[in-house]
Amino acid sequence: MEENILKEILSTLESIKIQLEVGSISGISLRGPVADPPPGIISPRGVIADPLLPVRGPVADPAPWYLLDKAKLAKLKVHQIETAIMELERQIEFLKLERDLLKEEYKLKKR
Repeated sequence: MEENILKEILSTLESIKIQLEVGSISGISLRGPVADPPPGIISPRGVIADPLLPVRGPVADPAPWYLLDKAKLAKLKVHQIETAIMELERQIEFLKLERDLLKEEYKLKKR
């Protein structure tokens, strides 16, 4: 029973590892910018990301539009727009307050 669970865990980990690998050069796997070591570092798999070596295929994490469906992307964009609108409304309120205080301080006519 325990052996079956260990085999299942191992197969799950292997499938996750395969999904995380993005591209390869001569058997050397490259991943996104967070996980990549600096150029020329020796690892158990060999030299990784030599700056003079031409890189074939994707070597960074994919962009969000490759990972998410259009509904989630639209939801993110709507949230960004709403945040920008709220920030602009806040700035308008502060500017109106500043205008009113200046008019009051220097006794300017209100329009």
